Amino acid sequence: AVAIVENERFDLILMDVNMPYLDGYAVTKMIRLQEENIGIHTPIIAMTAYALTGDKEKCIAAGMDDYISKPIDFKELLKLIDHWLECTRKKHKK
Repeated sequence: AVAIVENERFDLILMDVNMPYLDGYAVTKMIRLQEENIGIHTPIIAMTAYALTGDKEKCIAAGMDDYISKPIDFKELLKLIDHWLECTRKKHKK
């Protein structure tokens, strides 16, 4: 994922927090470091089975923009996607 983001641009990233080898927190931090070097910011929405108090804050602290817990409510996911894509569109219009 890190190598792909380094070479391609995306409107939004859905990041699974629990992945083998590198978790979503580490991958997000690596993506944010890459973005700092080129001056962009891609919205990242965390997708996780964790739904405890503080989990959303942990995702935000790792550099993710938002959070949705599993099982995924697709209406809620679409709302989040629409919100972050609209934020990106507004930023690019300036």
